[in-house]
Amino acid sequence: MQFTFNSSKQGFMANFNYSVQKTSLEVEKTVGKTVGKTVGKTVGKIINAITKDPNITIPRLMIETGLSRRGVEYQLNKLKQEKKIQRIGPAKGGHWEALVSE
Repeated sequence: MQFTFNSSKQGFMANFNYSVQKTSLEVEKTVGKTVGKTVGKTVGKIINAITKDPNITIPRLMIETGLSRRGVEYQLNKLKQEKKIQRIGPAKGGHWEALVSE
């Protein structure tokens, strides 16, 4: 908290400047919305990248999304479980197929 103290002929005035802290529930809602938007954008980037280049690699998806290798692998596994993408063929020599469009 900050305050200023001013004096004048009529007396003095003290101004207190403070910020109101958000409650933990408000913070959770804000974080939830932000995370939801970010995850949605990331999923969209992955699906768009797979649609444009079915042979895209995890290192290229890391660059496209800004995620770590583990983050990309997590999102790919989640998308596979949700039946939004599938892997056709082996890890080397196979390709991705988007089953939905974002």
